[in-house]
Amino acid sequence: MASIETLKHKRTTAYVICFRRNGKRQKLYLGCAYTKRDAERLRDAIDSALKAEKKEEPLDRATSLFFENLTADMRRRLIKAGLIRGALAISLQEAKDRFFAERAPSLKHNTVKTYKQAFRVLETVVSPDTRVDMITRETILALRDQLSEVYKPAYVDGHLTRLNAFFEFLKSVEVIETSPLSTIPTSKKHQAEREHVPAETVIKCFEHLTIERRAVLALWRFAGLRREEPRYLTRSCVDLEKRRLTVFSPKTEHTGHDKRVVPIGNVLFPILEEYLKGFKGDVLFPSLISNGALDTAFRKAGVSWRRRAQNLRVSCENDWLEQRIPAHVVAKWLGHTTSVQAKHYAIVLDSYFEEVTGRK
Repeated sequence: MASIETLKHKRTTAYVICFRRNGKRQKLYLGCAYTKRDAERLRDAIDSALKAEKKEEPLDRATSLFFENLTADMRRRLIKAGLIRGALAISLQEAKDRFFAERAPSLKHNTVKTYKQAFRVLETVVSPDTRVDMITRETILALRDQLSEVYKPAYVDGHLTRLNAFFEFLKSVEVIETSPLSTIPTSKKHQAEREHVPAETVIKCFEHLTIERRAVLALWRFAGLRREEPRYLTRSCVDLEKRRLTVFSPKTEHTGHDKRVVPIGNVLFPILEEYLKGFKGDVLFPSLISNGALDTAFRKAGVSWRRRAQNLRVSCENDWLEQRIPAHVVAKWLGHTTSVQAKHYAIVLDSYFEEVTGRK
């Protein structure tokens, strides 16, 4: 049975709850903000928890709700004492509902869709009624192995990244103690597909493409646009006199960075100039290059590279960095941060080794 001790101070009174667990006497000191009634309610809840533990039974609902409504500090102290579990007994479905209620307003519509897709994938190995604290590292490893048999590493890592963000959210609101993905590294095999595509390689493809497709390819390679961003360009976005291009990006719109200004370089300038001369309308590129058109151009030019649009963007960024343009300026032009630049875009080229060693 738990009991209460009273500590008298000059102006205040504090309480201590004493109890014995696993043959060891423990004390839980309450601050002066706790009244005697608070101490009595906590003592009774601790009594119920000790009895349930002895009988190997779950907590009754009233006691469970009482513990859930305690302050974060008190919950941590009770968890440390072994009186309650670190996780609240909520299901995956309840956790998902809370996640979307609190996080969805700050996420893009497409990002919400990717989270929903990740949850559907997770529910191939656990049911929506599964308690979130019962989803373990082994559960996630089984999911990863299952996905890896069918999908590429980049696809698998994308789902794991979103699930990790979900479990980190649950951890931040003290629904779980640790994320089951905290010790599971992503494969990163897809990073090996990152490669530098020389400007000459892309230029070889130009003669096998229409002027419109040539312009899109040049925007990817020589202005660093994301795959879909040429769709949002209008005639007013192109300033040939100042050689500047205003790019609208739905991907970063939710962060307040819906547009950026990119320089129009020497290779891109004549292509845009030629395209605009015969162009009538406002939206410059209502459609992008199909994979079939690219395959044909690759075959005729005798070239090829992986991750077509993305590696052109990567190559553009590395070219600008090679020209000794400050990293923070290049990151602004590409529409991301220097940390993203270092993690996902920077490439160690052979030319660096040649410059130091003097050998090819």
